Amino acid sequence: MAAITIAPYNSQTGEGTLSFYANQYKTDIPTLQKLNPGITDINKIQAGANLNVPDTVVPINTNILNSASTTPLVKTGSPYSSIIASSDQARNQFNENATILQNKESQIVPPAQTPVNIQTANPSLKGLVDNANNLITQFQSQGGVITPQIQTLLDSINNSETQKMSSMAGARTATDEKDAKALNNAITTAKEAEKTQQATINQLITQLGTARADYLGSLTPTVKEGELRTKLNTLRTERQLLPLELRKEGISAQGIASREVSDERVRSIQEQNLLLELGLEQDARTMKSGILEKQVDYIGKDIDLQQKIQDKIQEQENKVLEQVRNLHKDSISALSNIVNSFKGLALEDMDAETQGQLFEMARANGIPFNLLTGALKTAKQQQVFDNAIKTSQENRLKESDNKNISLATIKYYADQVKSGAIYLENVPSESRNKVAEELSKTSSDIQITPDGIQYEKGADGLYYKK
Repeated sequence: MAAITIAPYNSQTGEGTLSFYANQYKTDIPTLQKLNPGITDINKIQAGANLNVPDTVVPINTNILNSASTTPLVKTGSPYSSIIASSDQARNQFNENATILQNKESQIVPPAQTPVNIQTANPSLKGLVDNANNLITQFQSQGGVITPQIQTLLDSINNSETQKMSSMAGARTATDEKDAKALNNAITTAKEAEKTQQATINQLITQLGTARADYLGSLTPTVKEGELRTKLNTLRTERQLLPLELRKEGISAQGIASREVSDERVRSIQEQNLLLELGLEQDARTMKSGILEKQVDYIGKDIDLQQKIQDKIQEQENKVLEQVRNLHKDSISALSNIVNSFKGLALEDMDAETQGQLFEMARANGIPFNLLTGALKTAKQQQVFDNAIKTSQENRLKESDNKNISLATIKYYADQVKSGAIYLENVPSESRNKVAEELSKTSSDIQITPDGIQYEKGADGLYYKK
């Protein structure tokens, strides 16, 4: 047993406790209590008091002698200046820590432009870092996106690196000042930071493998998904389903296919129905009061109305997405397949048999039926709106092209029609309207109806269709 004198200390750093001196002298609290039965408060050892410690241990987290074992070099002002070790073991510990620091400093290089970038002399850790960076590169090159979980692990690795580099800077200062305690603490902290990094990188590699497998799996339809798509395609092609608003107007799928009903009429009915569904009744009435040509451009030419429509559709879509977030990924995939297969149709547009089959598909795939209903309706509304904007833009481009047709071109085609070389229907579509106007102005022998049909005056004074 050996006795030491407790030097003045700073209690805020944890010094002056039996736990502190047990750690300092590589022993434990029960041993010190046994050697010092007079201590009543293990959390407050009085400065100046004597403390018995085992004589078989040597404090290594203290200020270390430099060269001669009888002439200690103690950091000026250190609270441990009265605790002096002159053993070879303590000196060796200091030298070992200094060597560790030198090795770590020799490995420091300019940061690389990689997701995981740490400074280490550990070959195993370097291998893990290279593996992690390769996995991230492969994952992103295949279209994968860094998930929040992966980003959290990357941030943790970077935080540990910052802590490690800060500890090494402190270790360098401690070495220069021959402060063995500070050096040992700094090296220990740096080692712990690197150990944490290694564990986190292992987690990162596992997480990357899982994320990559999940992502690639999502790109390859499962057997169940393939069967669902087959059923949906069969169901969609077997039935000539038509939106309810068109059927109410007496329009049939055959009528649309045979061009008995114009695209403009179909669009007008669907766009008016869209306005009514979204609660824009006044706009629906105004649109309906105009001629057909005005109706099909009503939405496309009103920017404010477009914004109102998109806001209302977005509001409904947000409600759908809120429910989707609670679904399993397989259910989300099934919902997407159903909506894409029946895009442009709400559930109410389908016959009872089709609705029943979709209900069974939804139930089998864990999709709430009210969610499926909302998703189909929102997708249909978005499609009608998108088509309105697209067609309006196309019409404006055609109008612009018509304005750019030269007068010489118009007169050329008009002369060709008047001479009988060609009929009006043979004139390129972008020039036909202008040519018809020219013919009506310049020739009383040719009449053009509003729908573009050409009539010529015969010898009997009557007009005949050409």
